[in-house]
Amino acid sequence: MQLKTYTTFQLLFLATALILGTVLSNFFTTLLNISTLYDAKRFLVIAFVWFTVILACFAQSLKFYLPSKLSVILLIGFFVLAIASALQSKHPYWGMIELTNISLLFVIITLFRSSLHWLPKEKLASILFLTVALFSVFHFVVYVLNLSFYYFDLKSFHANSLIVGYDNIRFLNQLQVMLLPILFLPVFYSKLEMYKLYSLILVALHWLILFQTEARGAIISLVIAFSLILFYLPTIRRKLGAGFFLRSLLLGALLWLVFVIILPYLLFDNDSSPIRLTSSGRIDMWIYAMQKITEQPWFGFGPMSFAWAEGRPLANAHPHNSIVQLVYEYGAIVSLLVVGFLMKFFYKAFDIVKRENHGLTICLVFSITAIAIYSFFSGVIVMPFSQLVLAFVLAAFWALISERRLDHWELNTSLKFVLVLFVTFASIILLGSFEHEALQETGHPRFWLNGAVGF
Repeated sequence: MQLKTYTTFQLLFLATALILGTVLSNFFTTLLNISTLYDAKRFLVIAFVWFTVILACFAQSLKFYLPSKLSVILLIGFFVLAIASALQSKHPYWGMIELTNISLLFVIITLFRSSLHWLPKEKLASILFLTVALFSVFHFVVYVLNLSFYYFDLKSFHANSLIVGYDNIRFLNQLQVMLLPILFLPVFYSKLEMYKLYSLILVALHWLILFQTEARGAIISLVIAFSLILFYLPTIRRKLGAGFFLRSLLLGALLWLVFVIILPYLLFDNDSSPIRLTSSGRIDMWIYAMQKITEQPWFGFGPMSFAWAEGRPLANAHPHNSIVQLVYEYGAIVSLLVVGFLMKFFYKAFDIVKRENHGLTICLVFSITAIAIYSFFSGVIVMPFSQLVLAFVLAAFWALISERRLDHWELNTSLKFVLVLFVTFASIILLGSFEHEALQETGHPRFWLNGAVGF
C-alpha cells in the first residue's frame, strides 16, 4: 500500500469515527447496544487506534520520526515516574489503565505525524479546513432542525436541548475550542481566501452554540488565545484577523440574542437566566486537591487517583483543571517536567508564528493554545474525542514544523510485530476495564462514563 493510500484511509477512518460518535451516535449506540454515548466514543477511539496500526503494517515506506533527544528523555522520565506513582497508589490497576491509554495516544500521535509528514502545506491546509467545515455543517444542520422544532411546538429549551450526540454539552465545547481556530484558515491563508464568507458563517454559528450552551470557559479561552496570536502577527495580518474575529463574534452574539434570548422570551415566556455566574464547584475541588497534595507532594496519589479521592467536595472523577490534576495525581516532579516541556513548546510555537507567519501554522497554534487554556476549566485531557482530536492537531503541527531530514525508524517487519502486539494487548486491557465492579454508577466520567472508583 502506498503511503498516500494509507494516509487517505487513516483520515477517512478518523472522519468516520468522529461522525459515528457525534451526530450519528444515537444510531451507533443503538446498533451496537452500547448504553452511553460517552462509552461509545471511547470504544471508537480504541478501535480507531487499533485499525490504524493494523493498516500501517501494509503501508510502504512508513517511517517513525523521532522527537528531539530532550523530548525522548522527558518522555521516558515521565513514564518511569508515572509508573512509580501508580504502583504506590491505592489502586495501581486504575493507574496503569490511565498510563496504558496515554501510551496509545502517543502511538496515534506518532502515526498521524508519520502519515502527514509527506503532505505539502497547501494540501494539509485544504484537508483540515474541508474536514472541520463539514464536521461543523453536520452539527449545525442538527442544531437548526432542533431549534426549528422547538419553535414550531412553542416549547422552551435549555442549554442542552439543541445538541445531540453528547452525554454532556461540554464535550462538544471542547471540540469546538480546537476546531473553531481551523476555520480561520481562509483569513490567514490566501489559497483558501475564496471561502472566507462561508468560514465567517460557520464561525458565527460556533459562537452561537458557545453562547447558547453557556460555555464561559471556552469563550474566554478562545479570546485569550487569539489575543496572544495577534501579538505575534504583523500589522496587516493583525487587522485582518482581529476584524474577522470581531465580526464573527458579533454575528454569533446577535444570533444568540435573537433566537435564544429575545424570541423565546416573547413566545415562550422563558425568564430563566441566560448566563450562569457560579463556578459549578470547580474552585472547591481545586482547593481540596491543593490542600491534599501536601500529604504526598513528590509522586502524588497516582494516575487517575482523583477518581477515588476521599472527601472531595463533588463526586467528579477529575478536577476540571489539567495542572491541578497533574500535581494531585502525578506529584511535583512530573508536574515540573511537563510544565517545563510545555513552556518550551509554546515558546517555540509562538516564535515560529512570528518568523514564518504561515496561515496553517497560525491556526494550529491558535487551536493548541486555546485548548491548553481551556484545560484549566474543563476535562479536556480526560474525554475520549478531545484526546483524539488533540492528538491529531498536535501531530499536524509537529509534521508542519519538522525538517524533512529527521532521525527515524523504518517500520520494518519486527517493529510492525511489536507495535501490533503492544496495541492489541493495550486495547484488551482497556476494554477489560469496561463496567468494572470497582466503578461507581454515578455518571461522573473519567476513562468510562462511570469513572469514579470506590474508595
